[in-house]
Amino acid sequence: MQLSALLKIVPMNIVYAQPEGGQPIEEVFDEEQIEVLHKINHKLEGKTAKQRNNNSPKTTKWAAWIIGVRKVMTLNKYLLA
Repeated sequence: MQLSALLKIVPMNIVYAQPEGGQPIEEVFDEEQIEVLHKINHKLEGKTAKQRNNNSPKTTKWAAWIIGVRKVMTLNKYLLA
């Protein structure tokens, strides 16, 4: 449980320390990686507003949401197996 919380907090602290709007995604990911992130984001988002990635797809905050949710899902799957 503590590891799961840590995996959520650390990436978000790093990303949200950026100035308003966040770092441009092109500075971190290439076009192919951004395309893959869009596909993963589409699979991860839920139907309610709270389950959606509300960050701009042009910022690293958007990518951090996708990566963070994926990590938590993978960890939960591993721990519950």
